Parts: sequence; structure tokens; C-alpha cells
Amino acid sequence: MKKILNRLKSDRGITGTDISIAIIVIVVFTGVISKLMYNSYANGVEIQISANASCYATIILEKVDEKPFDEITSNFVLDLINDKVIDIDPMYSVYFYVEDLTYMYKKVTVKILYSINNKQQDLTISKIKVNEAGVQ
Repeated sequence: MKKILNRLKSDRGITGTDISIAIIVIVVFTGVISKLMYNSYANGVEIQISANASCYATIILEKVDEKPFDEITSNFVLDLINDKVIDIDPMYSVYFYVEDLTYMYKKVTVKILYSINNKQQDLTISKIKVNEAGVQ
């Protein structure tokens, strides 16, 4: 036991074993920290892409509320893009469906497809458009 204590108290400096252990610890912790930073960045990008898809869907559905009942057709989004009312990033594919329920109601569905890390994601939102005038 005395030999071990004397060896620990000796002032021989840093040994090769001490240096190699320190390098291994630094490499391991650097790798862990780098991985955490990358995952954090990737999650942030994923959230931003999903938020943009939600924003596009919201804007389109708000425009549906603004337009008269008869102007809501299957070409509605294409008309918005052509009229430069909305500018949609090419990484998003927007599909717009209109289903006539009765002469007073239409079911409007917006489906937005996008890719995150080579995985296809989609956002689908539906709403009912009411003919406020109530005429046929």
C-alpha cells in the first residue's frame, strides 16, 4: 500500500498512460457533443419545414374563406400561384380537392407533401365552405 501511495505522490510528470487516457476521454466527449449538436440542428430544420407546410395550408384555407363560394374550384391553388397571391417553395407539392356536398356546402381539402431526410411527409387539412348567399 505504501508503494502505491508513494507512486501517486511522486513528481515524475505526465506519463504516456495519462496522456492516452486524456485523449480517449476528449475524443469520446467530442463525439458525443458533436452528435448532440447535429441532432439538435436536424430537429430544428425538421420543425421549420413542417411549420412552412402548415403555414402554406393556413394561407390557402384563409384565401378560401375570402373568396366567393362559386370561385372555389379544383384549380383554386393554381389560380393563387398564377396571380402571385402565394409563392410556394418547389420542395412542397400542394394538392387541392373540392367536394360538393350540397348546393350550400363544399368540402375543401388541402394536402401538402414534402420530404424530410428522404422520408415523405404529408399534411392534410379539410374544412367546409358555406355558401353565404344561400342561392342555387
